[in-house]
Amino acid sequence: MQRRILVGSFVLSSRAVEGFYGRAQRIRRAISDDFAALFRPTAADGSAAPERVDVLLTPTAVGTALSFARIAEDKAASAVSPYLNDLLTIPANLAGIPALAVPAGVDEAQGGLPLGLQLLGDYHSEGKLMDVAAWMQHKLRAENIDVDLLNQRPKLRELLQQEQPR
Repeated sequence: MQRRILVGSFVLSSRAVEGFYGRAQRIRRAISDDFAALFRPTAADGSAAPERVDVLLTPTAVGTALSFARIAEDKAASAVSPYLNDLLTIPANLAGIPALAVPAGVDEAQGGLPLGLQLLGDYHSEGKLMDVAAWMQHKLRAENIDVDLLNQRPKLRELLQQEQPR
């Protein structure tokens, strides 16, 4: 935590503003524009395109949650490695769009560690995200899914296509 505060303070210092902050703001704007194009696409003539994405489903991490022992090992090995598991949740924060993490079962092969999925939506779509999350939780419980969903993409796709939330 102290490291994050120190890095943040440095990045906002006057000598680093243009070198880091200005460049970071340009990257943040590009990420935000990419999400806007995904959720609110436009046709070549500038009108709204018919196909659009309402909610995006992505993993929250590249694998299962890390055990406390693994976190301690990673922290001792490298100052950066504890933050690598957060990479997939950062784009929503940078773009300022709503995101909701949903537990998606456990991976028994990894000692019962939890798996997570996240739903991302357009600005002001928090209600829609909550509805989709509730529907997903219901479907996953109804099918007794408690395994690594990321390795069962066809089953997940089949479940999610059975009944669309309104």
